[in-house]
Amino acid sequence: MIMPQIDKSGRYAVLFLILLSCFLFSFDLGGRGLWETDEGRYAEIAREMLESGDWVTPRLNYVKYFEKPPLYDWLTAASFSLFGQTEGAARLVPALFGLLGVVLTFGLGRRISGHRTGWISGVILTVSVEYAILARVVIIDMTLTFFMTAALTLFYLSYKQNGKSSLLGLAAVAAGLATLAKGPMGVALPGAVAVVFLTLVGGWRTFKPTTIFLSALVFLAVTTPWYLLISLRNPEFPAFFFLDQNLGRYLTTAHQRYEPAYYYLGILAAGFFPWTAFLPAALKTLWPGWRRSAWKQDEGLTFLIVWVVFEFVFFSLARSKMMHYILPLYPPLAILTGRLVAAWFFGGGTPRVTQPVKLSYGILALVTAGLIITGVVYPRFDPEVTYRMIMAPLTILAVILVGGVTGSYFLLGRNRGPAAFATLAAMASLMLIFGVLAMNQTDPYRTVKSLAAEINRRATPTDLVVSCDDYYQGLPFYTKRRIIVFQNWGELDFGRHRDAQADKYFLEGAEAFDQLVRSPVRVFMVAEKGRFDRMQKLSPLPLHILARSGDKVLFSNRRG
Repeated sequence: MIMPQIDKSGRYAVLFLILLSCFLFSFDLGGRGLWETDEGRYAEIAREMLESGDWVTPRLNYVKYFEKPPLYDWLTAASFSLFGQTEGAARLVPALFGLLGVVLTFGLGRRISGHRTGWISGVILTVSVEYAILARVVIIDMTLTFFMTAALTLFYLSYKQNGKSSLLGLAAVAAGLATLAKGPMGVALPGAVAVVFLTLVGGWRTFKPTTIFLSALVFLAVTTPWYLLISLRNPEFPAFFFLDQNLGRYLTTAHQRYEPAYYYLGILAAGFFPWTAFLPAALKTLWPGWRRSAWKQDEGLTFLIVWVVFEFVFFSLARSKMMHYILPLYPPLAILTGRLVAAWFFGGGTPRVTQPVKLSYGILALVTAGLIITGVVYPRFDPEVTYRMIMAPLTILAVILVGGVTGSYFLLGRNRGPAAFATLAAMASLMLIFGVLAMNQTDPYRTVKSLAAEINRRATPTDLVVSCDDYYQGLPFYTKRRIIVFQNWGELDFGRHRDAQADKYFLEGAEAFDQLVRSPVRVFMVAEKGRFDRMQKLSPLPLHILARSGDKVLFSNRRG
């Protein structure tokens, strides 16, 4: 069992963990608009599913959109049905799966290393910067991370219970749902980790061939219906999805997501903060060595190390990289770090400030300084962020970070390990709270919500709404209508080629712009300010500014 009997004090600890996660993942969840580009995209796909009643073929701005499978869209649409089409309802899905991921990490950590390590691992995961932030963002990866973690957890439990078929079958269900969330990697990565683990510990005989075969059938039963149905309805789907969007993204730079192989080292340094500083010591202390016999002595540790190392190498070798791709590493990293933290902060009465501890806190101080310096110089590289906007939150954040790191080290030196750990966790929690509030200050630059509200206030059903020189994902969501895209339609290009009305909704060139401006109906256009300035110079008629939001302008071919 993953959750054996817990005593009264343990239940209070678990309750605290759940409450902490609920608060950090849900406070002010609807306090900002849907940010470009991911949040607007996935909310709109779910909205169009509800509107059309077509749960098989995903659509974005009313054209076919085959880059991702539909599980996340189904879940978001269900949330919209229950709670309304709001930002909070859209973000409820990642928040919920973020919470479930914390509970699952606690359970696996407890199964491998005991209750204390499980609880510490859950806290570490909850307050890790990237995990907590992505639990509040409308994006697929938190749902994917949960189901991949569930698949590997259930596989490990099955292995430890002599290949129990029901647990392996549930692992296959989880892998199937991960595959419905983001494609083949949902089964390929957990499957590869399982194969490497079984090979290292010599555990292949644990599972009967019939158990593996039946689990494979369960996986196919979960995944095949949708993949088969969408392929029958849309014969162009298999080649585009499997070759272009999966193999193409991994093997080529065609999707313009290339980063160097060491990219994720930097992402982990910031994303796993403040626990990043303890990772080198954790790997050095817990590494079993290079002899195969050593890997068999602590199978739980071996499982976690294989999980982390294999997935890190896999993501690092990919030609397309984005910061959130690495999220599935966080649960096993939290458990590995939790084992070390349990020994250092919750061990016996021996002095805790050893040389490895000093080194870890030194790394923590450097990462802290790096984060503060990044905040100071960031406005120089992002015109959407000003010093006036971030200076007060940045000052508060610096005080929290410096005070937290210093206070934790001081308490550890006084042999008050639990208090030192609590100080780091509290520091990270406060950092996240103020970080969220600071992020909300950039809302005018990140969302088109206020401009869409102005369109809704003025527009009639026959008026046109145009996204100029870029596709603003939030416009169709907030205006509840199809948007004309003038040039630079990006990821809509696949659907454009298969849209019977493409010549009406996808426009480019001076002649098309001239026709928009001279249109007999009112045309509302949204563009980045610099692009608006260029378009105004080329316009045959005056363009009338109706509203501004951050770096974006709403304008029209009609006054007032």
